[in-house]
Amino acid sequence: MILDAMDEGATGRAITLRAAIVALAALVFLCWFSPREDLVLQNMISGGHSAPLLATVVFIIIVVLNGLVGAIARTMRPSAGLAAASQGAVPAKPETTSPQTDKGPPPGPKVTSGKERRRRRIEQQKARPAQPAAPVAPRVVEPPPAALSSTELLFVYCILLAVSGIPSMGLVDYLIPQLIAPYYYATSENRWAELFHPYIPAWLVPSQDEKSQVIQGFVTGKSFVPWGAWIPVLAVWSTFVLALYVVMISTCAILRRQWVEHERLAFPLVKLPVTLASGIGGVSIFRQRLFWIGAALPLLLYSWNALADYRLSVPVIPLDIGIGALLSSPPWSAMGSTHGYIYPALIGFFYFVPLDVTVGIWVFYIFVKFQRLLDGLLGISFFTKGGLWYASSAEIHQSMGALAVLTLSWIWVARRHLWALVRRALGRTVEGEEVGYPLAIWGVVGGLAYMALFFHIAGMSFTLALTVFVVYLVICIGLTRLVAQAGLMYVQSPYQPTDVVLAMTGAKSVGLNSLTLFTFQFPFYFDMAGFLMPSAMNVLKIGDEYRMERRRLVGAVFIAIVLAMAVSFASFLTLVYEKGGNETTNSWYFKGSPVYPLNDYAARYRNPKPVDTHALSFVGVGAAVCAAVMFMQRTFFWWGINPLGYLLVGTWVVFKSWFSCLLAWLIKFIILKYGGGRLYHRLAPFFIGLIFAGFAAPALWAIIDLITGRTSHVIPTFPPD
Repeated sequence: MILDAMDEGATGRAITLRAAIVALAALVFLCWFSPREDLVLQNMISGGHSAPLLATVVFIIIVVLNGLVGAIARTMRPSAGLAAASQGAVPAKPETTSPQTDKGPPPGPKVTSGKERRRRRIEQQKARPAQPAAPVAPRVVEPPPAALSSTELLFVYCILLAVSGIPSMGLVDYLIPQLIAPYYYATSENRWAELFHPYIPAWLVPSQDEKSQVIQGFVTGKSFVPWGAWIPVLAVWSTFVLALYVVMISTCAILRRQWVEHERLAFPLVKLPVTLASGIGGVSIFRQRLFWIGAALPLLLYSWNALADYRLSVPVIPLDIGIGALLSSPPWSAMGSTHGYIYPALIGFFYFVPLDVTVGIWVFYIFVKFQRLLDGLLGISFFTKGGLWYASSAEIHQSMGALAVLTLSWIWVARRHLWALVRRALGRTVEGEEVGYPLAIWGVVGGLAYMALFFHIAGMSFTLALTVFVVYLVICIGLTRLVAQAGLMYVQSPYQPTDVVLAMTGAKSVGLNSLTLFTFQFPFYFDMAGFLMPSAMNVLKIGDEYRMERRRLVGAVFIAIVLAMAVSFASFLTLVYEKGGNETTNSWYFKGSPVYPLNDYAARYRNPKPVDTHALSFVGVGAAVCAAVMFMQRTFFWWGINPLGYLLVGTWVVFKSWFSCLLAWLIKFIILKYGGGRLYHRLAPFFIGLIFAGFAAPALWAIIDLITGRTSHVIPTFPPD
């Protein structure tokens, strides 16, 4: 009966009050609980994905409860006859006609004239006796269904999706500790007090005294939150964050029509919530046998391996095929760490991605690996010198060049749409061109201007700040395109916008005051896990597909963002001042990420390097390779490689995801070759089941861990893990 109720809720177009109430309750829970998951329980990364784990789990629970409510309402609903009788309806008598009338007058001679045929029809109608009018039953007003409709459910999901990063890696996990780190971790050895403290405005941080209760209580815990110090600072920072979100949502509004309607990108990440809410072909996904088979296989696999974490004597089923062991000897070892991780849920997402995009992801991963192999064969370090984290300098700058070419190509493809929008924003009418959100372009311009002004008041050059933020926006667009077209639920950039600027100017020319303020921009640039823009684009896609009123939807999202920021700030600070940002909580957010930019920029300032021409030359290499692949793609119909995957070279994302992408490409290729589109669509529920298990498995074991009191037990269904 629950499944029947899920099938019922397939209509509805309005953003209703009850949907807003459910969304509000879910938002408050999500924003209050996420910091506890990230910092203390550490069973999953709650909001570090473009398909966020915790928000999706909450949505799944709402869908199930909604089906239960619908099932209960069905058992209590009176039949249609009783409902009509209770409202005084008189049942209509069936129409009866006499046999003579049924037969009509005896047939006359054969008529060939159209005029004569019309005359005889009129005579026959006059010959029939008049029938008494049947009593008209009063209209029965059905009460609204107890269960939420699919549109209402998806509105709730849109709100959760939009705010999911705020209480997690998208904002508070990185920003708030960064405001404490320059003072608490300053020592005589690192000389941060001499380098950075003179350039930090008092209004940018809660305290400049490392011995104050504001800073000491933050680290040691067991104290009350000094709201008097935090509220003014967070209010100031909130204006910057809201301006950033205005820029991101406005950019999505500008790109929406081109990506959703004109190019018809796949948007694979919306498959699961849309299918959970409305089913397939009007039938609930929970009625599909293939769905349950797809969900059961990885769920059993992860649960079996989780038993070993509880020190039960069970053999672990490996999810890494061990490619690295085969490549451990020279010259193959020059390729660096290489693994073949299998993520069933990622295979599910990649199943709905076009083949040319998936092949591009793993082909470009192998392409840069062979660059490293070439260095090993020749005994040089042309491709492997320098770099950051997981990538060499050559890989980082190839990605920069690819992004530049792809951005120019996207602008060129959308040039008519963008030009029409600019003309509309300037107050000119455009014949035959309907452009939504004419104020979106002013949102981008005004938001960028405010962000640059914010850091200009803090002490940075306005031009420098604006340049950095424009580069950041271009990176955001590239990563959002990866989410919309390639279905990657976790995206990263191998470089930050400040890296682009410093590569061309050098640290000395930028100045110590700007380097100091770069450390406060680091929380927005570094991981970019859970940043708003991909979620906003997916929200607009769902809104279009279910014909939600766009202005009301965006307005609701902005209200939700403001509420989410308030709840998230309160939850994070309350938790940290209780537990302390020390060994009892996740050390990465308190000792790793906030210290990294301070050490990095201090080293760049003390040991300045000239402009790296070797690195910049690879910007040209990346641009040339990307342009060549685009030319082949648009010239030869048989060319099956999309250059979008070039953006990911040198990232943790592709390191963890490439093999699952390869498997998904191979599976889909075989299905389409031998079974065609019909088999592809018939098997879709199985792959949606794989995706579903990627969220259900960590949720199930998080509940078990909560009951048993275990922490830091991660079920690796998605990268990062």
